Amino acid sequence: MNLTIKRNICILMGILLVTIIKIDIMIPNINILLAIGCFYKAYKVNKLLKNKENKSI
Repeated sequence: MNLTIKRNICILMGILLVTIIKIDIMIPNINILLAIGCFYKAYKVNKLLKNKENKSI
């Protein structure tokens, strides 16, 4: 999968977890923790993407 697509999917999942999906019935604030995980994954993928672009230049 393309890294930019993977990054955008992670960001979209994080936004959906924060705003729309309500799964924190059993464990309070689990949405925020999962969203932080998604944003962190997007950050790591973005870092890989920048490294790949720098090596290609």
